[in-house]
Amino acid sequence: MKKVLFLMPYFIKDNFGGGAEVQAYLTAKNLTNLFKVYYLTSNPLKKEKFEIFENIRIFRILRNTSIFAILDFPKVIYYILKIKPDIIYLRMNYPFLLPVGLISKILRIKTFWFSTEDITIDWFYNTKNFFKALKNYKKIYKIPILFINYLLYDICFSLGIYLMDKRIVQNKFQKEKLKKLFHLNSEIIYSIIEIKDELIEKDKEPLILWVSHLSERKQPLLFLEIAKKMPNYKFIMIGSDSPNFPKEIILNNKPNNLEYLGKLSIEETENYFKKAWIFINTSKKEGFPNTFLQAFKYKVVVVSLNVDPDDILKNYKIGFLTENLESAISIIEKLIKDENLRNEITQRAYQYLLKNHSVENVLSLFKKFKKTY
Repeated sequence: MKKVLFLMPYFIKDNFGGGAEVQAYLTAKNLTNLFKVYYLTSNPLKKEKFEIFENIRIFRILRNTSIFAILDFPKVIYYILKIKPDIIYLRMNYPFLLPVGLISKILRIKTFWFSTEDITIDWFYNTKNFFKALKNYKKIYKIPILFINYLLYDICFSLGIYLMDKRIVQNKFQKEKLKKLFHLNSEIIYSIIEIKDELIEKDKEPLILWVSHLSERKQPLLFLEIAKKMPNYKFIMIGSDSPNFPKEIILNNKPNNLEYLGKLSIEETENYFKKAWIFINTSKKEGFPNTFLQAFKYKVVVVSLNVDPDDILKNYKIGFLTENLESAISIIEKLIKDENLRNEITQRAYQYLLKNHSVENVLSLFKKFKKTY
């Protein structure tokens, strides 16, 4: 049986990671009937280094840090030589594109690279961000170390992307950007989600949901502003904090009608999607948010302040892209009062989901490889 090796920062069932890890896990899980599946990742919870989970052979051998990922290169190359995969799947872990690309060319292994967010497809993205945030670094002695780290990170990505056999992007914007900046072709495959019959019971009272991690780019404070201006409704916020955006910023500024739950598991989060009426996205930029798929799956209307990948909300009439905060509040009020409108939108969104985001969409890529080689 042919082998696929996943190289990822985290394994989502360890309750670490985000949308990229969700997509990798769903792909890995559904490939186990076609391939032997291996998964190289880190071990933040100090679990067993080797485990078989749902027929996925997990090796938790990477360090739990993005600083000087170059130190993990020998381990990665060792396990590639040991496993001898036919395909290597990369999503995130951009520093590994160069060593993986080089060793794969030598060993004739196929490499599939999957993009994440729009903004990361860029020359020296991390280095430019480092300079933008320079004033925030309090420990001056760390600045040269971090500069070298991010520069190496970007060099490995910018060279390694040319060594990938398949480049998979999430939307037309990413496809055009990769072509314009790197002169590389790519294929669009939308993010996937497992769809099965589940009991969905909405709260009797309106529940407005926000799910992401706390960061400046996700703009969670805008959700707080909406909640403050709509004191008669219940707002739930789910997501992990970070050193750059501690939870105290939320806790010290939130109104009484907003509850911040912190980081939850996928299953716990989806229980809130089952109850919610409306989902709010406040991010500046995204690739294709997994939360949109969760909202479509659980019949929750999406209201987005900035993000509409490939204009799907507008073109398919499956959600709302708002112009500003006041417009968002007006739309939320309208949706709360009009049950028929909510039902029409969520039914269209669910049908769109079935057609465009099934697991089979990404499996077909691997099936084509299996037939060819």
